Formats: sequence, structure tokens, C-alpha cells
Amino acid sequence: MEHGVSRTERACVAAARFGLAAWVGAATLFVVVGVREIRLPELDSTARAALARVRFPAYYAFGFGLCGMSWVSVSAAYVLRRSRPLGVAWLLVTAGLSSMIADFVAIYRPLHEMLRRADAARPAAFGTYHRWSMYVNAADWCLLLAAALILCMYEPIGGRRDPGVAAVDRTSDH
Repeated sequence: MEHGVSRTERACVAAARFGLAAWVGAATLFVVVGVREIRLPELDSTARAALARVRFPAYYAFGFGLCGMSWVSVSAAYVLRRSRPLGVAWLLVTAGLSSMIADFVAIYRPLHEMLRRADAARPAAFGTYHRWSMYVNAADWCLLLAAALILCMYEPIGGRRDPGVAAVDRTSDH
């Protein structure tokens, strides 16, 4: 232990940082590539529907894996050290992951069913579900980005002492 910070706590914070940063980057790339593809004039609605059916299951699986791992990691770090930054990060990850689950169940699954038959006309509700999916995914992204930023700036301070005292102790060691 360095300055009273356990290896377990460091590992938990590192895993949460990695998972959230990876997810924010992957989700950003997914949207950038996906939007460029659906705007290609060479793709008709059948091809666009096929792309959505193939890509979105992987998007949610990857998101649940990374964000789920991050939630477990930040939860464990918060149990080890009840600090305000870890508590705020835990709340943000919990909200983002909960929203992602709600989106998957209430929005993505109905959208996926609407796209099952690529040759069928889309129901009138498709546009509404698609807009809600964009809004909810944007909100998830913002929540998880905020959590990633907090965790990237978080530096565990040794022991359970006042951070100012710990800083003075470190400078007096030299």
C-alpha cells in the first residue's frame, strides 16, 4: 500500500476508468460511422435496416459489458473508500447503465422488431422510437462521459485523513 491506498482500490478505479473511456470512445465511433453510412446514397432502406439489425446487438452487448464492468468496479472502489468523487461517479454510472437497460428494453427491442423484415414498410411509430433512442443514447453518453472524467481526475489520497494533511505529509517526506 502506498500512502494507505490499497491495490484493490487502485485496480477498481483503473478498471472503471478504462471501461468508461473505452465505451465513450466506442459509442462515439459507432455513431460517426453509422451516420456516415446511412447517408450514403448507394444504400437503400433494405440495406440500412440490415446494417442496423447486424450492428446494434453488438453495440448493446459491448456497452453492457464495458459499463457493467465499470459499475462493478466503481461500486467496489466506493465501498473501499467513501469519497465524494467516487460517490458521484457511482451515481452517474448507475444512471447511465439504468438508462441503457431501459432503452434496450423499451426502445431498442421494439425498433429491432420493426426492422426484422427488411422488405416491410416501417410502422408510423418507427420515427418516434428512433428519436427517443437517439435522445436516450445521447443522455447515456453524457452521463458516462461525466463519470469517466471524474474518475480520470480522481486521485485516491492515503488513509482516511484530511486531504490537506496527506499533502503536507508527502512534502515533509523529502
